[in-house]
Amino acid sequence: MKLNSDRPEKRSRPFRPRALYWITLVFIATLRGSASASADGCDWTGSGLEENGSEEGGVRPVYLRCSQGSVTWLYPRGALRVLLRYGTKGKEFQGCLKLAGDYSGANIYVERHRSLELLSSGLTAQLQRPQDKMKRHCFESRNGQVALFLEADPSGALADPLRRQTATFHYDLQLQSIVDADDTHPNALPDPWQECRPCSVKETLELFCSSDFVARGSISSIYNDIQLERTLMTVRASRVIRQASSVFTSHASADAPARWSRRKRKLIAAPSKWKGMDGVEEDLSDPAQDHVATLHVPLSCKVKIGGGQFVFMGRKRLGDAVLFCAPRLEEWQQWIVQANIDGTAQCRLES
Repeated sequence: MKLNSDRPEKRSRPFRPRALYWITLVFIATLRGSASASADGCDWTGSGLEENGSEEGGVRPVYLRCSQGSVTWLYPRGALRVLLRYGTKGKEFQGCLKLAGDYSGANIYVERHRSLELLSSGLTAQLQRPQDKMKRHCFESRNGQVALFLEADPSGALADPLRRQTATFHYDLQLQSIVDADDTHPNALPDPWQECRPCSVKETLELFCSSDFVARGSISSIYNDIQLERTLMTVRASRVIRQASSVFTSHASADAPARWSRRKRKLIAAPSKWKGMDGVEEDLSDPAQDHVATLHVPLSCKVKIGGGQFVFMGRKRLGDAVLFCAPRLEEWQQWIVQANIDGTAQCRLES
């Protein structure tokens, strides 16, 4: 096309990708002092309206060194750089995060080598239904850390500066399994989100003592959720041996006498050698109650319904009960006998 020579030529401004702009600011932020950074911890809550976070184009650093926690950013303005580490020893880990049901106002990126990868868009998350935000966004550490970059959506602040927007997410970090040269099994407990395989005898014995829930029961149903990329396993427990939080909920059994349904649940002290527990377990031996839970397994594991009784062991991750090991009851009872003979039990083993 021929330009009109009677008018002065307009020079178009060079296109600069927004992500490239923020990458530059990220590296500048790492060189700045950490006067505005939060103290090391598990959770962080802050506001974009605060003086030290209101600088236009500023990046506010946040340092967290726990295996799990949350970040809440009220009235997002500018940007946050959240640095996640598993403790202080620089161990490699896999991390996952899940958005809160009311998440809005900021894009989330994970820093790669000289690039930013978008994990979730603030606008897309705002339009999603709460149940759609249950999807995990996972990433792996590099040199013992992961940097998440939150960029405030400028359109929200310009449209209504006082509109309350909250960018909240929960994170969970798990140490990566490392295989020893002289051992066929990892020296860390198997993470179902990293690999799909049966637990060894040693791993199962260790997990029994440190898991968030242990129950004996059977599989009622399995549902493969393609969108969430996980299998939802409904388990009916004949006995809940231990649970640190409400994984298994009770329902009145239809064939139980009415007088049993009026029995009160009691709390009994858990032995101190049950590591990772809150010191209390529920006595769920009431025959008038059915105890049901939904356990989460990666879809890639292709779980199928199996008959008979199992011992289900797992942990709570991002609010979900994740199944780690599930030996058959007969196998587990044999392992208990052998562990007691060998003296390798780390806690009181039950079935």
